[in-house]
Amino acid sequence: MTEGRFVEIKSRIDFFLVSRAVSVNVKRAEIRCSVAPDHKSIFLGIELKSDLKRGPGTWKFNNTLLDDKNYVDLILYPQILEKYKDVENKQLLWELNKMKIRSKSISYSKSKRCELRKREVAIQNELEELDFN
Repeated sequence: MTEGRFVEIKSRIDFFLVSRAVSVNVKRAEIRCSVAPDHKSIFLGIELKSDLKRGPGTWKFNNTLLDDKNYVDLILYPQILEKYKDVENKQLLWELNKMKIRSKSISYSKSKRCELRKREVAIQNELEELDFN
């Protein structure tokens, strides 16, 4: 085999395998550029049947938020405690505080995740633009 011929041989290892039953629900399959120089990112979009009902899901506290000064200022305990200063029952006070912190945490996490997604899309678009140039 000549060296010129060897360069022309290519293989593809970036792909999805789906069953025939699932393949009818595939709406989009994309290969995009990636930060890894020898691989591409692959995406698969599947449309689920409308009769499948999703619940609210579960939320788990992301403890890296504790390193975020804006978050800590948002949920600062004395501020919340001040709101419920007239509540005498300690158990009720504890539950109210947990509820308020959880609510603020979920809202903050969602907005932070939304910002992160926007950054990811911008970076992905930039990578694709660089890949085409």
